[in-house]
Amino acid sequence: MRLGLFAEQRTTALPVGMLVVARIVNMALGLAVIPVLIHYLGGDGFAAWALLLAISAAFALLELGMSPTYVKQVAPLIQQDDWHQVNVVLNNVLAILVLAFTAGALPLFWLATSIARELHVPDSRLLDAGQMVEFVYVAVGLRALLQLGSLTLNAARRFRALAAASFLQSFVSNAAAAVGAVWTGRLDVTLLAFWIAQLLVLAIIFAISSRLYIRASDRVWPSFDRMRGLCSHGLKIQAHDWAQVINYQFDKFLIAAFMGLWAVAPYEVGNRSVSALRSIPGSGIDSFLATAAIGQSAKADLWQQYQRVTQLAAIAVLVFMIAPLAIAPLFLYAWTGEMGYTGRWVFLSLILGAAFSVLALPAAAMAQAAGRAELQARAAIVTLLINVPLSFVLILKLQLVGVAAGTAIAMMAGAAMLMADVHKAYAQPLVNTLKPLWHLFWAPACVCAAFALLTWFLFELWLASVNPGIRFSREMRVIPGLIAGLTYVGCLISMLAAQIHRGALTAEQQDFVCRIIPFRWFREYCAARHPIVSDS
Repeated sequence: MRLGLFAEQRTTALPVGMLVVARIVNMALGLAVIPVLIHYLGGDGFAAWALLLAISAAFALLELGMSPTYVKQVAPLIQQDDWHQVNVVLNNVLAILVLAFTAGALPLFWLATSIARELHVPDSRLLDAGQMVEFVYVAVGLRALLQLGSLTLNAARRFRALAAASFLQSFVSNAAAAVGAVWTGRLDVTLLAFWIAQLLVLAIIFAISSRLYIRASDRVWPSFDRMRGLCSHGLKIQAHDWAQVINYQFDKFLIAAFMGLWAVAPYEVGNRSVSALRSIPGSGIDSFLATAAIGQSAKADLWQQYQRVTQLAAIAVLVFMIAPLAIAPLFLYAWTGEMGYTGRWVFLSLILGAAFSVLALPAAAMAQAAGRAELQARAAIVTLLINVPLSFVLILKLQLVGVAAGTAIAMMAGAAMLMADVHKAYAQPLVNTLKPLWHLFWAPACVCAAFALLTWFLFELWLASVNPGIRFSREMRVIPGLIAGLTYVGCLISMLAAQIHRGALTAEQQDFVCRIIPFRWFREYCAARHPIVSDS
């Protein structure tokens, strides 16, 4: 038995609450930093910052799908306490990452300046545009190696430790970026502060996880056959990573080329909001992969768990992605002023596509756990084939909104295909999963739609009456921000009331809600409503 800082009892339940809380805090911090970056770096500087982050996402594709592959491989091994084989997988994954990023270094360093010029990234005092691209490449490569520490925590289902690691990684890097921007107002210093802080945190996590889980006496050399097997699985997943880059990053490159650097900024405001909201349910659902891999290895019946996780994903989508639609224009305006107002339709388009992608995350975990990564690859290829040409066409007609709409349509199509293929692979009817989701969705979605229509109409009416000279000033944005918060709470309460009135909550869900709202009259009211959806 190993004892240590992160030793936790292994259970079959997913203690994902702390992961979600950590992600919410990270999201709030990340969103709080953006107005700071816009103010101190300026519109073009912030747009360049967004492009460099998009470039980092593209460079991360050289990981070759090793992150989920590593979790899938080592989760059953850790469950079986087979630490020698954990070391075998770890060393082979490290070798693959080193070879991939080394091979990509020569062409990247040759083309870095050209890439930066094509995207209109400006030079800074310490680093020119090409050198900033090169620095980002090196940082992404180091991150790929060091994040194996956090992935080990995920595979071992040490979710408390993983939540702490996730929080520290985001908090320290975002705080460092904000300090760099405020202190110097320079893009290069902000970029250096962000990445160096993040890498330091990851290095500490890697060292701690290595000491806890990896035995130094078990060092083994990489095997070509083992590396080939890992790459075969990873490359299938890589198609999904390509789709994610196209969905969330490619649009920025397209906008920079067709509309100029500044136009990237309002798009990034809408896109970053969606990415942050998506990451909240995503962080919890991603932890399902380790459990699915262990269950698949043990030949357990995972389908009931899959349906439960999918329903949890639907609830998370309602709370964190659909309900925010009711306050989107108010919040974006209060948050970043003119850029947020300009990006409100971008947010609306992308959040709908992202909601579908979150609902498909449990299906993606099931496909990977079953060794059917080609299902995820096929859905990703469909997403790519739809997104790229559609975004090219729509940017010419609808500009920012067109690019976002093309991405949303592609995400919906890919998510639908993935869910259908996974159900077919497991010989389970898709309708049995969709019926409970529809029952869960329709009433709160209607409540949210009513809130959204009223809020969007009244906001546009109010903003049109404001003097253009002070329309986007900080003073004018304070009250709308407060109203946005109150409206969001009101929308959530109304959605919950609709579900309770319909008796649409399971007994388990009612018990959870009653623990959050511990009033006797509320418990009695809930008890009077008979659940329509059974716990099974």
